[in-house]
Amino acid sequence: MIRKGFKINYLPLKTYASMKVDAASEPVQEYDVTTDEYYPDRALVPLVLTPVIGYSDPNTGTEVANAAGMLTDGHWYRIDNTSGGKIGAATEITSGTKYIIDTAAGSATYGKISIKENVQPGNPVTYIFRATLVHPNGERILKEVTWQARSKSTETFPTLKLDQATETSYNPWDDPDTFTLNPILKPAIPGAVYDWETCHNSVWGALGSTHYDWALSRSGNGVTVNRAQMQDRIDIRCKVTYKLNGKTLTDTITASVVRLLPKFEYDITRLSGIRQTDSSIAPQAIIRTAKKMITDPKGEVTVTWYNAAGTAVGTGMNPAIPLSSLGSTLDLGLDIQDAGGWKALELADGSYLTDASGAILIAR
Repeated sequence: MIRKGFKINYLPLKTYASMKVDAASEPVQEYDVTTDEYYPDRALVPLVLTPVIGYSDPNTGTEVANAAGMLTDGHWYRIDNTSGGKIGAATEITSGTKYIIDTAAGSATYGKISIKENVQPGNPVTYIFRATLVHPNGERILKEVTWQARSKSTETFPTLKLDQATETSYNPWDDPDTFTLNPILKPAIPGAVYDWETCHNSVWGALGSTHYDWALSRSGNGVTVNRAQMQDRIDIRCKVTYKLNGKTLTDTITASVVRLLPKFEYDITRLSGIRQTDSSIAPQAIIRTAKKMITDPKGEVTVTWYNAAGTAVGTGMNPAIPLSSLGSTLDLGLDIQDAGGWKALELADGSYLTDASGAILIAR
């Protein structure tokens, strides 16, 4: 009898590795150079990576998709343009505040890492995980998984707005006399300069460069309108100038303020039979709007009284009118008209009038 010994030749395990990225993690960040902000901000929404290492055993036909429980001696490394590209103690990262790593032996997510750092544009970061897979048959296999985080630059151009509507109406009988418009640049740019212009006779010019700007004054970056002294309409625009990434940029927004009396009705009261000895009458005008009775029209309307011939015999809400001005026909008429906005007093040559202090004279 002849005998020969023999042994079993075990085929090596076939291993594979990949990186699972958490569903809430954006693979590429955006960095807004205008606002100096990242999206997503990984300080708030961390990047979560889970290395997945598995194997198939050709000897038994067994396949294990996740062999995390067989991993040991796991290490994470971080490499970017400044680290020299080498894996070692200088580039290793450990669990702490910025990085949270699952180091529990036997864990189904062994090696999982939560990364709370933002990646700068132009400097991608490669995260590398290394661990040893220890199989029950004694085979030890070193595995490595990598994943690169990147960021791209974006640029949000600021938007110029006003803190009030760009078209507003002024009701002198209900609204405050002063009205301020303030510019808002979003996002805010340090060093932004705001200039205001007004439009008169279809010509735009710097605020204060014309005598027609008497109702306007600068208030910080904004403009205050004294609406009680304004014309029928004011057209104004704000221009902002700022620097962004070495470039000088501008933006403009236009606004208008329009004087607008509400619809009103009027009537006559305190007019009744008189005695022969009376020499005058004192009628009272009544003005009503949809909201209220106007006892003091504040000069916003002209109140004129007429005799039967159509001749003006009095003005004001409660004038004293001589009976002699009415003639033989005791008939009294009342007409109330919108007085309109204020106007500058000018001579025929276009020059305007001022008082002794140099203030422009205005009238209705």
